[in-house]
Amino acid sequence: MINNINTIIFWAIIIMMTAMALGFVLPWLQSKRLKIGFSFLILLASFGAYWQLGSGPMLPEYYSKEAQILRHRQDKTRILLADLRKKEFKLQLKIEENPDDIEAQWNLLNVKGIYAYQLGYYPLAVEYWQKALELMPDTVEGNVFKNMIKNLIENAKINLKQD
Repeated sequence: MINNINTIIFWAIIIMMTAMALGFVLPWLQSKRLKIGFSFLILLASFGAYWQLGSGPMLPEYYSKEAQILRHRQDKTRILLADLRKKEFKLQLKIEENPDDIEAQWNLLNVKGIYAYQLGYYPLAVEYWQKALELMPDTVEGNVFKNMIKNLIENAKINLKQD
C-alpha cells in the first residue's frame, strides 16, 4: 500500500515538474521538432529517474513492516534517552546544591543505569544499579524501588548472556 502511494506521489511530482519545464522552455523554442523532442526527452528522463530511484532495491526493505517498527522504536528510544539526560542533569544540580541528599544520589545512579541499559552497556548498568541499591533506604517505598531495580539487574544479566 505504501509503495503504491509513493509511486503515485512520485509520478505526480514528475508530471508537475515536466509541465513546469515545458511551460518554461517550449515558448522559447521555435521549431516544432525541437518542442516534441524536448518533451520526449523530459518524459524519458522522468522514466529513467523512476527506473533508477523509484524501484531501488532498498525501497521494499525500507518500507517493510519490520523496518517501520524498528524506526518507531528508535524514535521512542531517542525521546527516552533525552528525558533521562534531563533527569540526570537535574539530579546532578540537586546533588551539587546538597551533597548529602541520599535520595538524589540513588536516583541519579538509577537514571544512569537505565541510560546505560538502553544503550546496551549492561555491565555498566548493573554497576550503577548495585550502587543505587546500597544507598536506598529500608522503607516501604525504598523496598518497592529495590525490587524494581533487582528485576532490572536480572534483565541486564540475561541480556548480557545473550550477547
